[in-house]
Amino acid sequence: MLEWFVRFLLGKASSWGLRKLTGFTRREKARAALKGGDSYRPMSLDGMVAAAIDQLLREPLLPAGIVQVDVARTWLSSAETQKALTNFLLARMGSNGALAARALGQLAESYAEATGEALQLAHGRVEAVANYAATLLAAEPSFIASQVFELAADNRERRQAGQELPDPGALVEVARDLLDQAPKAAKLLEQRVAAVFDMKTQGGAHKRLDIEALLTLLQDRRLVVIDGEGGIGKTTALVELGHAMLAGANMPVPLYVSAVNWVYSGRSLLGYVAGLAGVGRSGIDETALSRLLVAGKVALLLNGWNEISASDKSLAVARADDFLGGHPNAMVACTSRRAEGPFAAASGAVVGVVEFNWERQRTLIERALPKEAADRLLGRLQADTPLRLRWAIHRSTASIEPT
Repeated sequence: MLEWFVRFLLGKASSWGLRKLTGFTRREKARAALKGGDSYRPMSLDGMVAAAIDQLLREPLLPAGIVQVDVARTWLSSAETQKALTNFLLARMGSNGALAARALGQLAESYAEATGEALQLAHGRVEAVANYAATLLAAEPSFIASQVFELAADNRERRQAGQELPDPGALVEVARDLLDQAPKAAKLLEQRVAAVFDMKTQGGAHKRLDIEALLTLLQDRRLVVIDGEGGIGKTTALVELGHAMLAGANMPVPLYVSAVNWVYSGRSLLGYVAGLAGVGRSGIDETALSRLLVAGKVALLLNGWNEISASDKSLAVARADDFLGGHPNAMVACTSRRAEGPFAAASGAVVGVVEFNWERQRTLIERALPKEAADRLLGRLQADTPLRLRWAIHRSTASIEPT
């Protein structure tokens, strides 16, 4: 009887074309599978009844008549109740009245014992629950289809979790090339003054961070937005963060991504990154890249969220949400003039680039010029504040050349 009923349901699911594949908890199950957990139940009637009860327990209200909600939810969650409910549904759908009545009686006694309600009332409560489950199993094809889909997805995730990760080292040279192609990235690499960041703490105080502290923050919070006005050094800071990752041991490989180019491509974020020059040639395909992102072996450096046009912003938000949903542990550092969008999530962090003050100006001059020329320029700038301010503004968009 059980085997026939399962074959009947699966046949119905196939004939309905597996449409409306909603899936109840795919994202949570994927996370559990990646952590090596027991993340799926077998495709059996027991499993489908348990899934129907899971769906019922997520409803804000239980079927009419159930007043002791908390106790009823606990009762429904037990394996014994779900097994008994499976037996009752089998008997009822198989038109075995005597067996169905006996199973219903056992369920009612169990419910009455758990809730303290009269046995006569318990029969009605149990039938209401059974009708809910039967509706999902027999009258709603998307439920059956979702269970088939869930089983395939869970098995795929578990197979991937058991496989050895691809070597992220294959992407190191690709990462260097992408950083070198970033705006202003190739200018004065040896003369660059290390970026300094400001983060507002929960207590309202301000905390200064260097690039190493920012990298630690990214590894801890997974999402970091670097915000600030135009020309303040957000892109340079993002490139510097990428070089710090490449220079460190056991660090994620940073892949630089232009937000505007990604949205203009019309592709998903994962698909766009996998299609960047050199990524495919490295032997890392889209599936492998996805696994490396989830494992924290690759990080994305997304530059210029604010540069996405207003007409494209909603699409960018949707695609970013899709990416984060499929890559729950991915590390993303994103620059923007405002802390907005999915990457500025509550679980992430927002830091600002500290302005190019006089102390940092002096460090750059001493590093960029011969000592005599540097002393001469520093003396003039120190005595002429307006000139120093004009020079600082000029430095945000141009390089300094020895004289």
